Amino acid sequence: MRMRKKKNGEARLRNCAAVLSGLPEAPRQNGAEDFGYVAPVWLEIGCGKGNFACTVAERHPEVCLYALERVGDVLLLAAERAMARRAERPRDNLRFLQERAENLPMHFAPGSLDAI
Repeated sequence: MRMRKKKNGEARLRNCAAVLSGLPEAPRQNGAEDFGYVAPVWLEIGCGKGNFACTVAERHPEVCLYALERVGDVLLLAAERAMARRAERPRDNLRFLQERAENLPMHFAPGSLDAI
């Protein structure tokens, strides 16, 4: 099923800037660039509407969690969910990337992701 275009999608996404991450100047070695602290880095590929990512971020404040989604309108729903649930997270440890999985080497240095 195809996702319908969201009304005011660009403005709504700008309102979620606190949980979005873009392309870094160099591949990330750890979460310090986006989170301000060094911790194990976890990645969810294909986060959909973000429920799993939000839940994992709440249950594991000791990690930096990135959630990847290639479809912009789906990413918008995930980012809005994360913004709504920010108060439930004991630590700011969740960021979303709009990207294709094949481009992950531009975002993360080899060995920078921890296996879970």
